[in-house]
Amino acid sequence: MHNLLRLDAVDLDEVMARATRLHQAPDDQDRRFAFAEALASIGCYGHAAAVLSPAGVVLANPAARWLRAHALLAHGDCIAARAALAEAEADRALSIDQAVIAARIEIGAGDPVAAMIRMGAVGEADPHGAAVFAEAQAWFDAPDTVARMLLGLPSGDYSVEMVSSSLGMLHAWAGTDVDCWQDCLYLLDRLGLYRWTLPILDRIEDKFQLVEDKDVKGTLKFNRIVRFASVMFYSEAANLAARGMIDQTASVTQMISSYARFLAPMADALSGVELRKIQEQTLSMLNDDAAVVPISHSLPIPLNGRRLRLGVLTCWYSSEFFFIPMRYRDRTRIEAIAIVVNIAAPPAGAAAEREVGCYDTVVFAKELDDAAIARVIQDQCIDILLDLTGQGGGQRGTVLEWRPAPVQVVWTTKLSTTGSRVIDWFLADQDLIPPEHEEHFTEAIWRYPEVVTPWQSSFVEVAPAPPPRRQTGIMTFGTPASLFKLSETAIQTWAQIVSRVPGSRFAYAAPCNSDEHMPYLYQRFLRNGFHPDRLVVYRSPAHDGLMRVLAHIDIALDTFPFGCNRTAAECLQQGVPLISLWGDRLTGRYTATQLQALGLTELIADNRADYVDRAVALARDGERLDRWRRDLPDLVRHSPVVDPERAMRTLETALFGMWDTSCARARDRGDDGALPSVGDLH
Repeated sequence: MHNLLRLDAVDLDEVMARATRLHQAPDDQDRRFAFAEALASIGCYGHAAAVLSPAGVVLANPAARWLRAHALLAHGDCIAARAALAEAEADRALSIDQAVIAARIEIGAGDPVAAMIRMGAVGEADPHGAAVFAEAQAWFDAPDTVARMLLGLPSGDYSVEMVSSSLGMLHAWAGTDVDCWQDCLYLLDRLGLYRWTLPILDRIEDKFQLVEDKDVKGTLKFNRIVRFASVMFYSEAANLAARGMIDQTASVTQMISSYARFLAPMADALSGVELRKIQEQTLSMLNDDAAVVPISHSLPIPLNGRRLRLGVLTCWYSSEFFFIPMRYRDRTRIEAIAIVVNIAAPPAGAAAEREVGCYDTVVFAKELDDAAIARVIQDQCIDILLDLTGQGGGQRGTVLEWRPAPVQVVWTTKLSTTGSRVIDWFLADQDLIPPEHEEHFTEAIWRYPEVVTPWQSSFVEVAPAPPPRRQTGIMTFGTPASLFKLSETAIQTWAQIVSRVPGSRFAYAAPCNSDEHMPYLYQRFLRNGFHPDRLVVYRSPAHDGLMRVLAHIDIALDTFPFGCNRTAAECLQQGVPLISLWGDRLTGRYTATQLQALGLTELIADNRADYVDRAVALARDGERLDRWRRDLPDLVRHSPVVDPERAMRTLETALFGMWDTSCARARDRGDDGALPSVGDLH
């Protein structure tokens, strides 16, 4: 990838400086051409063409005119490419390579005869010319042979241009061979060209919309969900999965159940009650597949002076998200046992140091299935099992369904209700899960009195950077959110904010380890309202990339419906104010609860329009931005939001309260050896 859009160890400042220069000189065609070349180099052909197509401007550089035609071809807009081609060759002859590309434009624009004439001028002896001539002949004779021809070539022989022009042919093809279409999807997946699969899926779904075969329809829907997820369009995949689950089409439900538990909380098309129903439905499928039979054991009884045996089921052991509050537990009252499902053996080095002092016993259970893990927990004689695993695939979704402990609790590492009837409580504060949201949960809600989190900020000793707008003269918005939290709705809202603040821009550091998805990410922003001149997107492979990008952001914007959590506190701790809003579900309220606990209610919006207005107003208040850049770090540092010791005291109070409540309810029922249902706990 061109380094204009890349974040490496030494070039973030240069990335921002280049974007700033382009932003400050919109009529500088040389810089615009360099920016377009950078976009084309990472596959953002549509946006490269957009950069080279400013309203009312005639490109003076012949290379820029040619790049625009080439970019439009690669983007799949062959009609516009043909018009750009006329400009590109108006005052100069094309090289052989350019003539070949021009022929591909003619093919994509639906004129294979013109393509064959161009190739006649090149000569069939040229290998590239012969290939295009063959494509034109195939298109002219029988369009369906194009797909077969593509499938017969080794993957190394493909180019984006070839696939682009060939898709133009496939769109016109009226065949009904769904297997051939599926082969084409597989081909494009192999090439990593996920964005080209969506037009094919559109074509297939249009063709089969009247078909009653649920398996065919289920397969098509599943294909689209997988491909949205492949390019990290998680919110789109979530909404599609949610609709499939709500439709209750058996084949669709079965196929997407593994995705739904993780994706559903990101679906803004779902209400909280619908989300609960989906989680119940998918968990039921998991239970059926695993043939879960709950373990039988005695009801809770008072501790009578012994220590409470707390089991912590975790998939974060030795990671940066390890459960640091356990270091501060009262060891005279709590014995802690970790059941680790993310690693199979004790780690070494710095990873091992993270967990020192957190647990009395550690069981490494990655190689065990859920039933075996449940037996391990039972053998450890756990009193309360605290589940700190996530909610996606591979997070041991049925361990607690075996009921291995008499009291089972989840904290906000879950993205929504688990849908379980054998988990007793969901831990949260009163603002995170207000009374009117209790119907979103199958668990009873155990509320603690203040906002605490299971994590500690990684920026404890890092000083905030000076206000970036004071150095660049540009107001820069951004978000600290992970890729999977980016929704179409949020991106569209951010574009509205940037458009209302003259001279502003939006910067995003994508936390991923390769360049593979960067073109799709960049296109996603531009497709939802951003102009290339107002956008800087780059890759940040390490967690410290967040700290470095915050140094270049004046105002942070939260995602929705799935908001920031730990990164919200880290953002504020760097002196960067974060605009959020009260969401309609658990994942949409993480940031707002932290802001409220810090007394920063002016940063919390009631709806999207209010969100936009607050962000625009803040951008116009330089004095307040400077004050927050100076004061926010200390405010966060001395709050319960990032205080693991205070979090442990709050958790201890909740644990002993839950145990006493369970004992009292068991006593009221009589010790008949049966556990109460979750309904008895509400």
